[in-house]
Amino acid sequence: MHPMGSLLVVVPVRDGANTLPRCLDALVRALPAGAEIVVVDDGSHDASAAVAARFPVRLVAHAQSRGASAARNTGAAASDAALVAFVDADVVVRPDALTRLVAVLAAEPEASGANGILSLDLSTPGWMSAFANTSIHYQHLCHGLRVASAFTSVCVLRRTALVKMGGWEADTSRYADDVATRWHLPPGSILLDVSAQGEHLKRVSVTGLLKHRFNIGWFYFNSIVSHWGQVRERPATTVLALRYPLNTAAAALSVALLPVMAWAPARPAMLLPAALFVLANSRFALFTLRARGAAEALIAIPLSTIEGFAYMFGICASATMRVWRARERAPTAVGPVRVPVREGRPEEPPPDA
Repeated sequence: MHPMGSLLVVVPVRDGANTLPRCLDALVRALPAGAEIVVVDDGSHDASAAVAARFPVRLVAHAQSRGASAARNTGAAASDAALVAFVDADVVVRPDALTRLVAVLAAEPEASGANGILSLDLSTPGWMSAFANTSIHYQHLCHGLRVASAFTSVCVLRRTALVKMGGWEADTSRYADDVATRWHLPPGSILLDVSAQGEHLKRVSVTGLLKHRFNIGWFYFNSIVSHWGQVRERPATTVLALRYPLNTAAAALSVALLPVMAWAPARPAMLLPAALFVLANSRFALFTLRARGAAEALIAIPLSTIEGFAYMFGICASATMRVWRARERAPTAVGPVRVPVREGRPEEPPPDA
């Protein structure tokens, strides 16, 4: 262990050489006195390590990729600082972001951590990137000011909370590591400071959005099943805001109603999932209108609908895989032994080898 002050900032990176310079430059400028930055290169194939070497940071490397959660665990173990911040390699924090989050924890000694939020600033081109960024910003606002979920793009956790969690769940939370905190930390113990912001530099394509949402559905379902006992004890932490669950439910309802399309009188029933999509996303569309303008507001509900189907298919695929694996692990049923008959009497069983 190398104690380097009260705050350690962990930046996991894999093939992030394009965004890492801006991320580290902003972090170095925002770093409180006595704090340290550790960059964990998770088996990158690009120049991420070389980029990190240009900055006053400590570099730790995984020989092979082990996932962002494992990289966060490696970084947290590099120091015994009382506070551990996590910032994604494609996020540019504002100059006062870390200071604000540390101040939040100083004012609330019982809190497990403090979340920042992705800003509405956008230097990455593309309407898909704008939609994804606005959607995340809005969803984090909907979660409220006190949650049990760490927003790993920008957050600070007490080391005591990390110890209580046993670190990030590297095996089950590849895309839902923030969800994993809900099963370990007290409800409402992580605070949100909406003024502690960072710009998201990730460029999002349609394929990338669908893949990401599919994987969130997959790993979110896995996380719930793995922690079913905790879910039953405090179900309020399972779903922090209704927009995503309603989109997923509307997608499932659409698929369930497909058989009635062959029967003309029942076809109006397809209006039900459409109405549910509009209900779930109308406030988001209005938020987008105010924040981003009419053009992006027009695509807010259609793209949210596509997200819902991606989440649903991810959940269904995860559930199917779990059932398949359970059947593979189940012992083979042994039926009654049939004794062959020859000349009216049973055959002698063969001698043991």
